[in-house]
Amino acid sequence: MAFVGTLKITALDARIEKSNALINLDTPDPYVKMTMSNRQGKSVENRTKNKSDTYTPVWNETFFFKNVPLTTMSIVVMDKDTFTSDDKLCDGFIDLQRALGRSRFANNVVVDLRHDGKSQGTARFDLEFVPQGSVDITVVNATGVTCPGETPDPYVVVKYDGTKHKTEHVNNTNNPTWNAKFAFGSHDLQDIKKGVFKSDVVEFTVYDHDRFTSDDKIGEAKFELIALADKSEQRVALPLTGKNATGQLYIIANLTVETM
Repeated sequence: MAFVGTLKITALDARIEKSNALINLDTPDPYVKMTMSNRQGKSVENRTKNKSDTYTPVWNETFFFKNVPLTTMSIVVMDKDTFTSDDKLCDGFIDLQRALGRSRFANNVVVDLRHDGKSQGTARFDLEFVPQGSVDITVVNATGVTCPGETPDPYVVVKYDGTKHKTEHVNNTNNPTWNAKFAFGSHDLQDIKKGVFKSDVVEFTVYDHDRFTSDDKIGEAKFELIALADKSEQRVALPLTGKNATGQLYIIANLTVETM
């Protein structure tokens, strides 16, 4: 069983040994190809730019593999040629589950590179994994909510990724209890923006229900879903913010991680 999610990998550098296996080649212009299968079984590949005339290339390039299981990644170091097909210098692999263990991060992962079964050097990578899965949010209760001039009839609107849910309102209380659970389906916990992870956010707005006038906003709160990547259930007290906002909103967030 392997978790499914988004893998961020940074190809750091490599050390390619000069040997008889490469004696017929000029000083190489190395680049590295990283290949693995996504959840649908389709091969996905990313590659670095080549570095000219070196056995010790430094790439420091970052790539993202979305909707992939934590299985095995193929690593192939190639020699860029201008007028002929590129030559394979050496290859290896990363056992992603072993490299990451119980963490989402692994730095300086060393890959043994081989050519015809013999050691041909090493390459180094940094890894970060963000699982994906079904997100459930339970709006439990709030304490200390106020509305000028009256005791409120509070309810909560929950927004995430274009979907909106609403609790029932509770009459005449500063300390409402809802215990309302909402399912948001399968999601990534982070978006990729400008080459970096950016946490997805669930937004909560507490209103005072009014029968004859527009509902008044009591306060707002936000929860970053990336917290679920480290612990799949989070019980959180969220301070309400906004003009004259008081009190706290209590929620439970759950992630059921997808596997294959």
